[in-house]
Amino acid sequence: MRPLMLLVLVCSVGCTAVPTPPEAVVRTVEVKIPVPVPCIAAMPLRPTVDTLADILALRNADAALALMTQHNVLLAYVGELEAVLAGCLPAHVMS
Repeated sequence: MRPLMLLVLVCSVGCTAVPTPPEAVVRTVEVKIPVPVPCIAAMPLRPTVDTLADILALRNADAALALMTQHNVLLAYVGELEAVLAGCLPAHVMS
């Protein structure tokens, strides 16, 4: 009977013992996650051009001058668009 009481006593003491909690370790970990960002801040403003009816209403010399002026304006607009889009391309793609 005595060994049984000793066994119960040892078991009950073991159950009441509170284990010490593990210490919390704080460490900073750097994680690199790609985040999509817009490459275009704003679109260039589209220029206004004359309609076909406006150009046909002009005399020949004035119509030619108007078409040449619009052509130059549109070329400048295309240049702005290409410059904006070139900023979106990776460096190895640009030629």
